[in-house]
Amino acid sequence: MDQQYQPQDGGIESIAIKVARTMNPLYERGYGYQFVKQNAPTYFATDLMVRYRRQDGNVQVPLAIDLGCGNGRDIALLASCGFDVMPVDASPEARQKAVSRLIGLGLAYRLKGPLEKIENVANLPDDFIDLALGVSSHHYQGPDWLFEILKVYSKKVKPEGKLGLALKTTNASWPIRFLEQGRQPDVTYDLSNITSSLDAEDRIVPGFIVPDDQLLRVFYSERQLKAIFEASGFRVVHSATVPVLNYDVAEELEWFAWIIGMPNRDELVSHKK
Repeated sequence: MDQQYQPQDGGIESIAIKVARTMNPLYERGYGYQFVKQNAPTYFATDLMVRYRRQDGNVQVPLAIDLGCGNGRDIALLASCGFDVMPVDASPEARQKAVSRLIGLGLAYRLKGPLEKIENVANLPDDFIDLALGVSSHHYQGPDWLFEILKVYSKKVKPEGKLGLALKTTNASWPIRFLEQGRQPDVTYDLSNITSSLDAEDRIVPGFIVPDDQLLRVFYSERQLKAIFEASGFRVVHSATVPVLNYDVAEELEWFAWIIGMPNRDELVSHKK
Protein backbone atom coordinates (compact mmCIF):
# COMPACT_ATOMS: atom_id res chain seq x y z
CA MET A 1 0.00 0.00 0.00
CA ASP A 2 1.26 3.46 -0.76
CA GLN A 3 1.25 6.38 1.61
CA GLN A 4 -1.94 8.31 1.98
CA TYR A 5 -2.24 11.23 -0.40
CA GLN A 6 -2.17 14.70 1.14
CA PRO A 7 -4.14 17.17 -1.03
CA GLN A 8 -2.63 20.57 -1.64
CA ASP A 9 -4.46 23.84 -0.99
CA GLY A 10 -6.31 25.18 -4.00
CA GLY A 11 -7.53 23.42 -7.11
CA ILE A 12 -9.90 20.50 -7.49
CA GLU A 13 -8.31 18.55 -4.63
CA SER A 14 -9.21 21.04 -1.91
CA ILE A 15 -12.63 21.64 -3.51
CA ALA A 16 -13.33 17.91 -3.27
CA ILE A 17 -12.39 17.87 0.40
CA LYS A 18 -14.62 20.88 1.18
CA VAL A 19 -17.60 19.44 -0.69
CA ALA A 20 -17.21 16.04 0.99
CA ARG A 21 -17.04 17.65 4.43
CA THR A 22 -20.14 19.71 3.69
CA MET A 23 -22.12 16.70 2.51
CA ASN A 24 -20.99 14.48 5.38
CA PRO A 25 -19.95 16.03 8.71
CA LEU A 26 -18.21 12.77 9.70
CA TYR A 27 -15.80 13.03 6.78
CA GLU A 28 -12.18 12.39 7.66
CA ARG A 29 -9.06 12.46 5.53
CA GLY A 30 -8.27 9.03 6.83
CA TYR A 31 -9.96 5.85 5.77
CA GLY A 32 -13.54 5.04 6.40
CA TYR A 33 -16.84 6.31 7.70
CA GLN A 34 -18.16 7.39 4.34
CA PHE A 35 -20.93 4.78 4.34
CA VAL A 36 -22.30 5.96 7.69
CA LYS A 37 -24.86 8.04 5.80
CA GLN A 38 -26.15 6.58 2.56
CA ASN A 39 -26.66 10.06 1.11
CA ALA A 40 -23.06 11.11 1.77
CA PRO A 41 -20.36 10.54 -0.86
CA THR A 42 -18.21 7.50 -0.31
CA TYR A 43 -14.63 7.75 0.86
CA PHE A 44 -13.64 6.10 -2.41
CA ALA A 45 -15.11 8.83 -4.64
CA THR A 46 -13.30 11.50 -2.67
CA ASP A 47 -10.01 9.61 -2.63
CA LEU A 48 -10.12 8.95 -6.38
CA MET A 49 -10.90 12.57 -7.13
CA VAL A 50 -8.10 14.04 -5.03
CA ARG A 51 -5.68 11.80 -6.89
CA TYR A 52 -6.86 13.10 -10.26
CA ARG A 53 -4.63 15.52 -12.13
CA ARG A 54 -5.82 17.51 -15.10
CA GLN A 55 -3.22 17.79 -17.83
CA ASP A 56 -1.66 21.21 -18.25
CA GLY A 57 -3.34 23.12 -21.05
CA ASN A 58 -6.39 20.82 -21.18
CA VAL A 59 -9.42 23.11 -21.22
CA GLN A 60 -11.94 20.32 -21.84
CA VAL A 61 -14.29 19.53 -18.95
CA PRO A 62 -13.28 16.11 -17.56
CA LEU A 63 -15.79 13.24 -17.67
CA ALA A 64 -16.39 10.96 -14.69
CA ILE A 65 -18.43 7.77 -14.95
CA ASP A 66 -19.98 6.00 -11.94
CA LEU A 67 -20.17 2.26 -12.63
CA GLY A 68 -23.11 1.34 -10.42
CA CYS A 69 -24.27 4.79 -9.35
CA GLY A 70 -26.94 3.74 -6.83
CA ASN A 71 -28.74 6.82 -5.53
CA GLY A 72 -26.22 9.20 -7.09
CA ARG A 73 -24.34 10.33 -3.99
CA ASP A 74 -20.93 10.00 -5.65
CA ILE A 75 -22.16 11.44 -8.95
CA ALA A 76 -23.32 14.52 -7.01
CA LEU A 77 -19.86 14.99 -5.50
CA LEU A 78 -18.11 14.61 -8.86
CA ALA A 79 -20.50 17.01 -10.62
CA SER A 80 -20.18 19.54 -7.78
CA CYS A 81 -16.41 19.52 -8.29
CA GLY A 82 -16.49 20.34 -11.99
CA PHE A 83 -16.82 16.99 -13.74
CA ASP A 84 -19.33 16.10 -16.38
CA VAL A 85 -20.85 12.86 -15.14
CA MET A 86 -22.32 9.68 -16.59
CA PRO A 87 -24.29 7.47 -14.17
CA VAL A 88 -24.45 3.75 -14.97
CA ASP A 89 -26.79 1.33 -13.22
CA ALA A 90 -28.90 -1.67 -14.19
CA SER A 91 -31.72 -0.38 -11.97
CA PRO A 92 -34.01 2.20 -13.62
CA GLU A 93 -34.92 3.46 -10.14
CA ALA A 94 -31.27 4.03 -9.28
CA ARG A 95 -30.62 5.90 -12.53
CA GLN A 96 -33.64 8.10 -11.92
CA LYS A 97 -32.50 8.86 -8.36
CA ALA A 98 -29.09 9.89 -9.63
CA VAL A 99 -30.57 12.13 -12.32
CA SER A 100 -33.07 13.66 -9.88
CA ARG A 101 -30.27 14.39 -7.42
CA LEU A 102 -28.33 16.30 -10.06
CA ILE A 103 -31.44 18.23 -11.07
CA GLY A 104 -32.15 19.08 -7.44
CA LEU A 105 -28.62 20.43 -7.02
CA GLY A 106 -28.85 22.52 -10.19
CA LEU A 107 -26.28 20.31 -11.89
CA ALA A 108 -28.35 18.78 -14.68
CA TYR A 109 -26.08 20.48 -17.22
CA ARG A 110 -23.29 18.18 -16.03
CA LEU A 111 -25.23 15.04 -16.98
CA LYS A 112 -24.03 12.88 -19.86
CA GLY A 113 -25.95 9.64 -20.29
CA PRO A 114 -27.01 7.68 -18.31
CA LEU A 115 -26.15 4.12 -19.37
CA GLU A 116 -28.33 1.14 -18.50
CA LYS A 117 -25.63 -1.48 -18.00
CA ILE A 118 -21.96 -1.63 -17.14
CA GLU A 119 -21.40 -3.67 -20.29
CA ASN A 120 -22.64 -0.72 -22.37
CA VAL A 121 -19.39 1.07 -21.61
CA ALA A 122 -18.02 -1.00 -24.50
CA ASN A 123 -20.06 1.20 -26.87
CA LEU A 124 -18.34 4.42 -25.77
CA PRO A 125 -15.42 5.83 -27.80
CA ASP A 126 -11.91 4.82 -26.84
CA ASP A 127 -9.97 7.31 -24.67
CA PHE A 128 -13.26 8.87 -23.57
CA ILE A 129 -13.29 8.72 -19.74
CA ASP A 130 -11.17 10.75 -17.33
CA LEU A 131 -12.31 9.09 -14.10
CA ALA A 132 -14.20 5.82 -13.65
CA LEU A 133 -15.49 4.70 -10.26
CA GLY A 134 -17.16 1.49 -9.14
CA VAL A 135 -18.11 0.95 -5.48
CA SER A 136 -19.69 -2.41 -4.56
CA SER A 137 -20.84 -2.91 -8.14
CA HIS A 138 -18.44 -5.47 -9.62
CA HIS A 139 -18.92 -8.43 -7.28
CA TYR A 140 -22.11 -10.00 -8.70
CA GLN A 141 -20.29 -12.06 -11.32
CA GLY A 142 -17.11 -14.10 -11.33
CA PRO A 143 -13.48 -13.15 -12.03
CA ASP A 144 -13.66 -14.01 -15.74
CA TRP A 145 -16.37 -11.36 -16.21
CA LEU A 146 -14.39 -8.87 -14.13
CA PHE A 147 -11.25 -9.53 -16.17
CA GLU A 148 -13.09 -8.98 -19.47
CA ILE A 149 -14.84 -5.78 -18.36
CA LEU A 150 -11.57 -4.38 -17.03
CA LYS A 151 -10.04 -4.95 -20.47
CA VAL A 152 -12.89 -2.85 -21.89
CA TYR A 153 -12.25 -0.11 -19.33
CA SER A 154 -8.54 -0.08 -20.21
CA LYS A 155 -9.49 1.08 -23.70
CA LYS A 156 -12.15 3.60 -22.68
CA VAL A 157 -10.23 5.39 -19.90
CA LYS A 158 -7.79 8.00 -21.21
CA PRO A 159 -4.08 7.20 -20.85
CA GLU A 160 -3.79 9.86 -18.13
CA GLY A 161 -7.16 8.89 -16.59
CA LYS A 162 -7.89 6.68 -13.59
CA LEU A 163 -10.18 3.79 -12.71
CA GLY A 164 -11.00 3.00 -9.09
CA LEU A 165 -12.86 -0.10 -7.89
CA ALA A 166 -13.87 -0.84 -4.29
CA LEU A 167 -15.08 -4.37 -3.49
CA LYS A 168 -15.76 -6.03 -0.15
CA THR A 169 -12.95 -8.37 0.82
CA THR A 170 -12.94 -11.84 2.32
CA ASN A 171 -12.72 -10.09 5.71
CA ALA A 172 -16.06 -8.33 5.20
CA SER A 173 -19.00 -9.08 7.49
CA TRP A 174 -20.88 -11.40 5.12
CA PRO A 175 -18.17 -14.00 4.40
CA ILE A 176 -16.95 -13.91 8.01
CA ARG A 177 -20.48 -14.43 9.32
CA PHE A 178 -21.19 -17.24 6.85
CA LEU A 179 -18.00 -19.09 7.75
CA GLU A 180 -18.75 -18.70 11.47
CA GLN A 181 -22.15 -20.30 10.76
CA GLY A 182 -20.39 -23.26 9.16
CA ARG A 183 -21.32 -22.34 5.61
CA GLN A 184 -18.92 -23.11 2.83
CA PRO A 185 -18.72 -20.89 -0.28
CA ASP A 186 -21.50 -21.56 -2.76
CA VAL A 187 -18.95 -21.28 -5.55
CA THR A 188 -15.17 -20.92 -5.80
CA TYR A 189 -13.14 -19.52 -8.67
CA ASP A 190 -9.55 -20.25 -9.63
CA LEU A 191 -7.60 -17.25 -10.98
CA SER A 192 -5.02 -19.46 -12.72
CA ASN A 193 -6.56 -18.80 -16.13
CA ILE A 194 -6.22 -15.02 -15.59
CA THR A 195 -2.89 -14.56 -13.81
CA SER A 196 0.11 -16.56 -12.66
CA SER A 197 1.38 -13.77 -10.41
CA LEU A 198 -0.34 -15.25 -7.33
CA ASP A 199 0.69 -18.18 -5.18
CA ALA A 200 -1.52 -21.24 -5.47
CA GLU A 201 -3.34 -20.57 -2.18
CA ASP A 202 -4.05 -16.97 -3.24
CA ARG A 203 -5.73 -17.92 -6.52
CA ILE A 204 -9.00 -19.20 -5.02
CA VAL A 205 -11.83 -16.65 -4.82
CA PRO A 206 -15.00 -17.48 -2.83
CA GLY A 207 -18.56 -16.54 -3.70
CA PHE A 208 -21.59 -16.64 -1.40
CA ILE A 209 -25.30 -16.30 -2.11
CA VAL A 210 -26.53 -13.67 0.36
CA PRO A 211 -29.85 -14.66 1.98
CA ASP A 212 -31.14 -11.07 2.10
CA ASP A 213 -31.62 -10.90 -1.67
CA GLN A 214 -30.49 -14.34 -2.90
CA LEU A 215 -27.81 -12.73 -5.05
CA LEU A 216 -24.27 -14.01 -5.43
CA ARG A 217 -21.40 -11.86 -4.16
CA VAL A 218 -17.77 -12.62 -4.99
CA PHE A 219 -15.16 -11.57 -2.40
CA TYR A 220 -11.60 -10.71 -3.42
CA SER A 221 -8.52 -9.91 -1.40
CA GLU A 222 -6.59 -6.75 -2.19
CA ARG A 223 -3.82 -8.86 -3.72
CA GLN A 224 -6.23 -10.75 -5.96
CA LEU A 225 -7.98 -7.63 -7.21
CA LYS A 226 -4.65 -5.95 -7.89
CA ALA A 227 -3.48 -8.98 -9.90
CA ILE A 228 -6.65 -8.93 -12.04
CA PHE A 229 -6.17 -5.20 -12.69
CA GLU A 230 -2.60 -5.77 -13.85
CA ALA A 231 -3.54 -8.74 -16.04
CA SER A 232 -6.28 -6.75 -17.77
CA GLY A 233 -4.12 -3.86 -18.93
CA PHE A 234 -3.90 -1.48 -15.96
CA ARG A 235 -0.93 -0.17 -14.06
CA VAL A 236 -1.90 -0.10 -10.39
CA VAL A 237 -1.04 3.27 -8.84
CA HIS A 238 -2.70 2.71 -5.47
CA SER A 239 -3.98 -0.30 -3.54
CA ALA A 240 -5.28 -0.56 0.00
CA THR A 241 -7.57 -2.54 2.25
CA VAL A 242 -9.93 0.06 3.67
CA PRO A 243 -12.16 -0.19 6.77
CA VAL A 244 -15.53 1.52 6.41
CA LEU A 245 -18.17 1.85 9.12
CA ASN A 246 -21.11 -0.42 8.30
CA TYR A 247 -24.32 1.60 8.03
CA ASP A 248 -26.44 -1.55 8.54
CA VAL A 249 -24.82 -2.77 11.77
CA ALA A 250 -23.76 -0.31 14.49
CA GLU A 251 -20.09 -0.37 15.49
CA GLU A 252 -19.21 -2.89 12.77
CA LEU A 253 -16.53 -2.26 10.19
CA GLU A 254 -16.68 -3.41 6.60
CA TRP A 255 -13.45 -4.10 4.73
CA PHE A 256 -12.95 -3.12 1.11
CA ALA A 257 -10.19 -3.79 -1.37
CA TRP A 258 -9.58 -0.40 -3.03
CA ILE A 259 -7.59 -0.40 -6.25
CA ILE A 260 -6.80 2.55 -8.54
CA GLY A 261 -5.24 1.94 -11.93
CA MET A 262 -4.21 3.76 -15.08
CA PRO A 263 -4.29 2.16 -18.55
CA ASN A 264 -1.05 0.40 -19.40
CA ARG A 265 -1.18 0.59 -23.19
CA ASP A 266 2.47 -0.19 -23.80
CA GLU A 267 2.09 -3.67 -22.41
CA LEU A 268 -1.27 -5.41 -22.08
CA VAL A 269 -0.07 -7.73 -19.36
CA SER A 270 -1.32 -11.30 -19.53
CA HIS A 271 0.76 -12.64 -16.62
CA LYS A 272 0.18 -16.05 -18.11
CA LYS A 273 3.42 -17.72 -18.99
